[in-house]
Amino acid sequence: MTRSNSAWAALLVAGVVSSGCGASSPGENAAMVLPSPIIANVSGMWRGPTTLVGVTGGECVGALMSAAVGAVDTRTLAMVQEGTEVSARVTSADTGLGCQYTGRVALNTLALDASSCSSAAPVNIVVQCTNGNTRQLQLIGSTITATVAGGVVTGTMADTFNVRDVENKPVAGLVVNRTISATRP
Repeated sequence: MTRSNSAWAALLVAGVVSSGCGASSPGENAAMVLPSPIIANVSGMWRGPTTLVGVTGGECVGALMSAAVGAVDTRTLAMVQEGTEVSARVTSADTGLGCQYTGRVALNTLALDASSCSSAAPVNIVVQCTNGNTRQLQLIGSTITATVAGGVVTGTMADTFNVRDVENKPVAGLVVNRTISATRP
């Protein structure tokens, strides 16, 4: 063994031996503890387009919204992260609807669920269908599933609504799916 290889071998043996050393008490797990994996940092303001990609259900409202597939709306995401826990306020620039989300980030994956929504306009959106029927949309939930890479959040949003008639009777359920792509301004 050369002098250089001998030095590296000695360092390797010393590292292995020292990793097993240390105080341990009876019953304590002596297994090696690895550090937590690196997780994406999503704290801050994000802004970008969402694109309507699909509508499911919704009776006459679903038919109206399906005609708008491809429409783009800009959203602002204000996120606060503590470890893997994330809270976010997502606001539509077009409608003013804002939802408060909570969730987690793991490595580069973000998963959020809306806990509440509010708007400058009423949260129950009123829609006039082509057949003359009036419907109210009541937002009951929203989720965001995304990845964070290269300073861009990309993924999907799914908004779930109850569709009600003018007498507030349930008519149908509606799910609106969008893609999202946001960057820090």
